[in-house]
Amino acid sequence: MTWDIRGKRVLVTGATSGIGLEAARSLAKQGAKVVMVGRDTAKTARCLDDVRASALGAEVSSLLCD
Repeated sequence: MTWDIRGKRVLVTGATSGIGLEAARSLAKQGAKVVMVGRDTAKTARCLDDVRASALGAEVSSLLCD
C-alpha cells in the first residue's frame, strides 16, 4: 500500500522519546507537517531542534500538554 503523507498535518504524542520521536523524524522526512506533543519545555525544544535538523525544510512545530 502506498500512502502519500506529504503536506498532511500529523500530531505525534510522546514525541520527546522512543517511538514517538522516531515517528516524528520519519514523518517530517516524508514531508508531513508535524506537530510534536511534549510535557517538558526544555526536552520538547531539544527534540524539536533535533527533528528539524534531521529533516531540513520540513514544517515541524511543538505543543506543550500535560
